[in-house]
Parts: sequence; C-alpha cells; structure tokens
Amino acid sequence: MLTRTVRLAALAAALIISASPAAVAGPFDTGSAGPQPPPPPTVRFGDYCRPETAASGTTARTSDGRTAHCVQVSHTDAFVWWPVPGAIPVDPHNRVSPGDPCLDEGARWIDDEGRHIVCERTQSGRQRGDLRWMLDR
Repeated sequence: MLTRTVRLAALAAALIISASPAAVAGPFDTGSAGPQPPPPPTVRFGDYCRPETAASGTTARTSDGRTAHCVQVSHTDAFVWWPVPGAIPVDPHNRVSPGDPCLDEGARWIDDEGRHIVCERTQSGRQRGDLRWMLDR
C-alpha cells in the first residue's frame, strides 16, 4: 500500500512539474525576450523627416501600408518621406513648371499638372545653355 502511495505522489509531482510554465517554455526560452519594438511611424509622402532618419536607413509606412523612405532633396538640407530611396530633384512643397530653372541636367519630375518634365539646357533665346525644366518629349 505504501508503495502505491509513493508512486501516486511521484506521478502527481511529475504532472505538476511538466505543466509548469518553465517546462512548457522549452529549453531555449529564457523569458527575457522583452517588449517588441514599436511599429514604424505612419507618414505621408512629402512630409519632412530628420536627416538622422535618412542616415540610419529607417523606413516608415503610409496609412495605406506603402513603404516610405527618408530621402534628401538635392542641393538642400531638406529631407522628405518618399516612395523610393535616393535623392529627389525638387522639394515636393515647391511647385515647378516648364521654364523654371533647375540644377541637375537630366533630372526628371512630374509637375502639379501631371506632366513629365526634365531638366535640360535651353537651345535658343537669351537663356541659351541655362538649365530649365522642360516638357519631356
């Protein structure tokens, strides 16, 4: 009878130990995983961002889930959230149109009217050779 009691006690102890959180967690879980990192910020394309964000390569998300990169506006100290990595030729807060001066020959942009424009040297007139935004042919 005593042996049966000892066996039952051993069985009960084994069940209690095997059901404990430490036993269920597994041999590699130390329980120190800590909190998850915060989700990336929600931004709008064209919003300004911080230079250190661009340097770190951090991305963000728009409200509809698209990835946004913090990129520099060429020839300025401004940084904006944009859908593709790499510097952009125009600050999206500034309107540019065909005929406006530009700085990077070959740069491409889409103006407020949805027209594709390119930075090229003028071919004639008083401003011959100047870089200007022109309609992309």
